[in-house]
Amino acid sequence: MVEVLPFLKSFARVILVVIFLFYLFKRGFMEKRCMLAALLCVVASTCLGRYVSHKSISTEVELINGKEFLRSVINDMGNVREEYSINRVPVEKDDFDQAWEESHMQDARKQRQDRFDKQRDRFAFANDTQAAILEKAIRKSVFDAKQMLQRLECETLQPYLKFDVKGISSPEQVQHMQQALRVADEAVKKMVKDHDMQGLKDFLQKIETWPDLLEHCFKQSVQSAIGQCDDTTSLKELLALTSVV
Repeated sequence: MVEVLPFLKSFARVILVVIFLFYLFKRGFMEKRCMLAALLCVVASTCLGRYVSHKSISTEVELINGKEFLRSVINDMGNVREEYSINRVPVEKDDFDQAWEESHMQDARKQRQDRFDKQRDRFAFANDTQAAILEKAIRKSVFDAKQMLQRLECETLQPYLKFDVKGISSPEQVQHMQQALRVADEAVKKMVKDHDMQGLKDFLQKIETWPDLLEHCFKQSVQSAIGQCDDTTSLKELLALTSVV
């Protein structure tokens, strides 16, 4: 802001300069033409300085949702006025206010949507990651269970199958496992596609112990076969079967 000088102070200054110039003229130190030229310069300089000192501008710029809003308050010789522009194009105050409010609302909606999208991306990443981990754990358990089940289904071992509460409790349980493992791949694919996190967790909890249960049953059955079997061919088959455990 430029300081505003009082009118009387400027006028008094001009009067003093005029008196001083007149004194010089009377004393013979200055010609009439020089005095008039100096007087005009002093008056013009004082008036111009007074005019500039009375004009001031205050501006406020906001960038909202890709638009530049400019407010200007101008004090010109005591005449205060406001000017408005959007993207450097002059507009009326009502149009400026309406566009400013609409841009603020659009910007607020955009910020809310951005926050929502970021949170949704975080949730999607967490869900996808957990689903991938669960799927991998399930497929590992399914693979191991199938491997052990394949050994347990060996024809030579069938007469000597040993069931107990620490492993497989009955032939019906083996049949249940066989059926579940046959459809495991398709079931897992569907749960992953449907983002069924609880289904994946429940299925993993159900089968993650199967490899150990089947291995326990297999070992007990092999021990039973060794104690009861006297057939050389069968014993060789059992030897081959146990070598991959």
